[in-house]
Amino acid sequence: MFLEYLPILLLFIFLFAGMPVAFALAISGAIGALQILGWSGAMGALSNIPYSTTASFTIVAIGMFILMAEIATQSGITTRLFRAANSLVGHYRGGLAVATMLASAAFGTLSGSSIAAAATMSRIAIPEMLKRGYSKEFAAGTVSIAGTLAILIPPSIPLIIFGIITETSIRKLLIAGMVPGIITVVIYMLTITIWTRADKNAAPVMEVAATLRERWDAIRYVWPFLLVILAIFAALYTGAVTTTEASAVGVMAVLIIWLLLYRIPSAGLEPFTLSGFGDSLSRALNSTVMILVLLIGAYIFSFYLILTGASNTVESYITGLDWPPHAILAVVILLYIVLGMFMSQLEIMILTLPFVFPIIVNLGFDPIWMGIIVVKTIEIGLVTPPVGMNVFVVSSASKEVSPAQGFKGITPFLIAEFAALLLLIIFPEIVTFVPNLMQ
Repeated sequence: MFLEYLPILLLFIFLFAGMPVAFALAISGAIGALQILGWSGAMGALSNIPYSTTASFTIVAIGMFILMAEIATQSGITTRLFRAANSLVGHYRGGLAVATMLASAAFGTLSGSSIAAAATMSRIAIPEMLKRGYSKEFAAGTVSIAGTLAILIPPSIPLIIFGIITETSIRKLLIAGMVPGIITVVIYMLTITIWTRADKNAAPVMEVAATLRERWDAIRYVWPFLLVILAIFAALYTGAVTTTEASAVGVMAVLIIWLLLYRIPSAGLEPFTLSGFGDSLSRALNSTVMILVLLIGAYIFSFYLILTGASNTVESYITGLDWPPHAILAVVILLYIVLGMFMSQLEIMILTLPFVFPIIVNLGFDPIWMGIIVVKTIEIGLVTPPVGMNVFVVSSASKEVSPAQGFKGITPFLIAEFAALLLLIIFPEIVTFVPNLMQ
C-alpha cells in the first residue's frame, strides 16, 4: 500500500528540492505508472500522453492569446493606455492610481498574465506616481494589486487552463470573468478613494484637469485596440466563433492595427520591425512551451492518480466528514491562498484541481463559478506576504520601491480583495448570470 503512494511523496521531495514542477510531476507520475502497470503497460500508455495532451485546437488558444499580449506589449500600447486613463482621471486626488487600475484592466484584456501585467505597469506607473509626490507604499501596493486583474479579466490564461483540466466550457469561463473583473476594478478604485481621503500623504497632488483636446489626443489611438477586445467578447458570447478562432482573430487584428498606426507620430506607438516582431514570437513561444510541458507533466501524474484511485479516495473521505459545503469551500479557499503565496497559478491548478474540482462540484457548486473563485483566491495569494510574487515582481521591475514597502501598501487592497471574494460567494449569480444566458 505504501509503495503504491510513494510517487506522491516523491513529488513533494522533488518540489522541495527545487525541481521544475513539470518534471517533478512527469517523473513521479511515470514511476507510479511503472509500479502499477509494469514496463510495457506503462510505456504503452505514457507514450500517448504528450501527443493527446497537446494535439488540441483548444490548446492553440493559449499560444495565440499569449502572442496577442506580446505583440500588444511590443507595440507600446500599454503606455498609451496609461496616458489615456490619466487624461481622464489623473487630476483627482489619487487619480494616477485610478488610471493605473483602468490601464491594467485594459491591458489585462490583451494579456492574461498577472506577472507580465505587474512588471509592465510598474515600469510605467510607479516612476510617474513617485515624480508627482505619491508615497512609495501607495504606489507599490496599487501596481501590485492592479497586476492581478489580468488573470481574471478575459482572455485569462489561468481560466483557459482551468477549462482544459476540468473539461469545463472555456467560452463560458472567459465570459464569466467579465462582471467579477469589473466589480473588482470598482472596489479597487473605492479603496484608492478612501485611502487617499484618509491619508493625504499617500497621494498629495491634485492637478489641473486635461483639456478636451488633450483627452482626445490621448484616447483616439487607443480605441482601435479596445474595439478589438470588445468584438472578441461579443463573438464569444454569441457563439459566432470558438475560443481558438477568437484568439487567432485577436492576434491578426492587434498586428494589423499596429502596422497601420505606428507610422503616425502622434499615435506614440513603437515602430514595427521584423526583429521586434521576432522577439514577440520568441517570448510567446517560450511561454507557450512552458505551459504545454506543465500540462504534459500534469496529465502523466493524473494518469497515475487514476490508476491508484487516489482522487476518489480523497473525495470519499472529504464528503464523509459531513461538513457543511461552505465549510469545505472555506478550507479550499484557504488552501489556494496559501499556495498562491509560493507558487504560480498554473502550478497550483495543475497540482490541485484533479482532487479539488470533483469534490466541489459534487457538493453542488457550479463549475463555472468554481473556476472564477479559484482564480480569485489565487489572485489574493499573489499579493499576500511573505512571498506574494506580484510584490517582488513590482519591486524588481521598478527598482524604486522595496518589497517591504510593497507589502505595507498592499494591506488595504487585501481587505478589498476579501470583500470582493465574499461578494462572489454570497451572490454566485454575479458569476453565473451572464454565462447562463449564452447559447
